[in-house]
Amino acid sequence: MVKVMSNRLRQAEKHYRDNKLKQTIKSLEDFQKHLTSNKNRKHVSESIIQEISHYVDEIVAELEKK
Repeated sequence: MVKVMSNRLRQAEKHYRDNKLKQTIKSLEDFQKHLTSNKNRKHVSESIIQEISHYVDEIVAELEKK
């Protein structure tokens, strides 16, 4: 789980540095989907999932404004 999520965030960061905003958003959304998948809910508390998802939503909303 950690490896996949770390890879998604690294991809998002690389795409952002390359000014590829659509791909950045896609990587962040993939990260969020993986975080909230049913099989991963046993590893992360619901409150943490909600908090991280909130931050991802805020980042995506800011990127979509650009």
